Amino acid sequence: MVELYQAVETIGFLLLSAVGVTTIGGFAVTAATASIVGTAAFLAITVGLQFLLGQPSGAELPKGQDGSQALRQPIPPRLYAYGRCRIGGYYMLHEVRNGEFAGVIALITGRTCAYIQFYLHDDLANVMSNGVVTGAVGATDERYAAPSYMSYAIVFRVRYGMVPETAHEMITARMPDIWNSAHRGDGISSIAMVCAVPKAEEFSKVYPQQLPNLSVVADWLPVYDPRNPNQDRLNDNTLGPSYNPVLQLIDFVTSKSHGLGFDYDTCIAPVLADLMNEAGLCDQMVEKADGSFERRYQSSGFWTSQNEPASVTDALMSSCDGWFGFNGDGTLTVFVGVYRPPQVTITQDNIYSFEVSAGVEDENAVNVLEWTFTDPDNKYRDAPGLAWRDDADILERGTTRSQTIPLTWVQSHSQGRRLAKRKFARLNPIYRGTITTDLFGIAALRERWIRIQDDRHPWLSDTVVEISKVTIDVERHSLTFEWASINPNEIDAWDASAEEGYQPSRGDDNPTDTLPVPAGLTGSYSGGTITIVFADLHRPDLSYVVRWRIGAGAWSEIDVGSGVSNGTTTTIAPGGFTSGNTYELQVASVGSQGTHGAWSASLTQVT
Repeated sequence: MVELYQAVETIGFLLLSAVGVTTIGGFAVTAATASIVGTAAFLAITVGLQFLLGQPSGAELPKGQDGSQALRQPIPPRLYAYGRCRIGGYYMLHEVRNGEFAGVIALITGRTCAYIQFYLHDDLANVMSNGVVTGAVGATDERYAAPSYMSYAIVFRVRYGMVPETAHEMITARMPDIWNSAHRGDGISSIAMVCAVPKAEEFSKVYPQQLPNLSVVADWLPVYDPRNPNQDRLNDNTLGPSYNPVLQLIDFVTSKSHGLGFDYDTCIAPVLADLMNEAGLCDQMVEKADGSFERRYQSSGFWTSQNEPASVTDALMSSCDGWFGFNGDGTLTVFVGVYRPPQVTITQDNIYSFEVSAGVEDENAVNVLEWTFTDPDNKYRDAPGLAWRDDADILERGTTRSQTIPLTWVQSHSQGRRLAKRKFARLNPIYRGTITTDLFGIAALRERWIRIQDDRHPWLSDTVVEISKVTIDVERHSLTFEWASINPNEIDAWDASAEEGYQPSRGDDNPTDTLPVPAGLTGSYSGGTITIVFADLHRPDLSYVVRWRIGAGAWSEIDVGSGVSNGTTTTIAPGGFTSGNTYELQVASVGSQGTHGAWSASLTQVT
């Protein structure tokens, strides 16, 4: 990296010397000035400027649903992930032997912070601490649960990607000829799965969709947070997950294993305070329409080694309406989507020419901004957000002009709405245009917002604009900025109650209706039967299920149908309860499609 910064400084001197420039604004050209010019030229040639809500470059980033199942591929790409998301991974082993299926799946390259949930197909698995699956959460059938003559149907074992790692003993014990203790998978987070095969008449009950497609929700790569005094950047074991897009960007820019590999001491350390200010803005709490609060900007997503780095940085910046670039000295600059007054003013003394237009051409107008995000409530798959609309413009034009943006690394509908509003304003500025400046414009290369003061045009007499593109013409000693006007008083305005709106229906083909939970349980015992009475739920489509146990023993469960009497729903558990015991009982409602509601608070009944 030292060689790179020396090179761009040299490029800057050569460019300026080639056109005979020795002073800028009356000041002598210095190494710092040359470095800024060289860096600008270097970035323009290689990676370009990174701007807000840009579309991913290169191979398309994976969408949320792309992580819903493990894939088989001879030479798969490596996977990486920040924050919390759902990943299927790639099979390293896929074998059937002695009436069992055994598989090992590579998840991400790097250490995983914590495993959160396991999905079989689109069913959330109920997993015990020993890795044994006891069924699907909320399911009333026998899927994934072992029949009485089997100790398990499905069992998992996870590895966290340590170096060195430990081979999956569950696999080595079954097939040491092809998978032994040397198959450690150092530095690869992985999961092993064994599926036992029940008798033929019960196979479709246990595996209704044949062999389960496994995917995992986890807090993935650890990310250094300089604000945490308990973390050591050089000790990975002290780090934890982060959902902060600025911290994730810093990690990506400096990581040699899954990022750009820039030197931390050169790129980050000198501007750490500024970067932490941006990270703090992301962490500020914003009120939602329901009165709860969420962090202003959070980011979670995954990518592969086949994706261009710009696709990852674009996804990160899209999640926070952010802009980033590199200064002439190689340090990182980031501006997240929170307005700050401009630090650079360009006056008519430095402006060669300008172009100004009002609004947007008819063919480029946008009055509906569609957007999608990754919804944890939709099993970490894509879901549509509530479009941002200009109904007055739609009425005037008599038609809709729509554009769609993917917010793949956003997992909050309210965050997506706030981002959509900012993007919509950027697509529809009151004024926009260009200014061409002398080399004084170099001072604005690393700025997101600048002030223009030029009395030759009333719209430019004193206005704040946002820069969208810069072109450097070394031969003519000039820079041309494309800009759009903003309203500093409105850019951050947000009224959650009026603007957040409601998330549209996901169109899920397997809806998970939130069923009412029985409440106000009372009970009585007579002749081996317990009668439970609870408040009428006023839902004729519901039936009920009861479970009970003595002490901390195993639960027994039975579907008991439905019945309504005198404004209360009465459920009668079957005979067979014995006197002299204390039973714990719970009731849950069951929908017409077999969906299972949450269990009620416990009723204690002495017999």
